Amino acid sequence: MDEKIIALLREGEQEGLTLLQGSYGNMVRYIVRGVLRDEQDTEECVSDVYLRVWERFSGFDAEKGS
Repeated sequence: MDEKIIALLREGEQEGLTLLQGSYGNMVRYIVRGVLRDEQDTEECVSDVYLRVWERFSGFDAEKGS
């Protein structure tokens, strides 16, 4: 599944972001909520995380790490 997500994001397909959120959304939210505690701040930060992934994915290099 991760390979499909990576391929779609690399092609600029929004489906890749949707799959990423479906696969990792709970984990991202759990981590952020543990740091920020406030639900509104958590939601804003989670949105910012996915926006950053979308905007900067072209710089992702699988050779440098997962």
